[in-house]
Amino acid sequence: MQAPKNGSKDLSEINALRELNSKLVVTITELRKENVKIPKLRRE
Repeated sequence: MQAPKNGSKDLSEINALRELNSKLVVTITELRKENVKIPKLRRE
């Protein structure tokens, strides 16, 4: 297995992906909360 040629670039890409992943998790959580409200609204 070869060591990465540009470790700092790889690390910054990983950190960027982690940040994006965190934002997506927050968005998914918000959408799930909204989806819980839909059946309640239909009943009203």
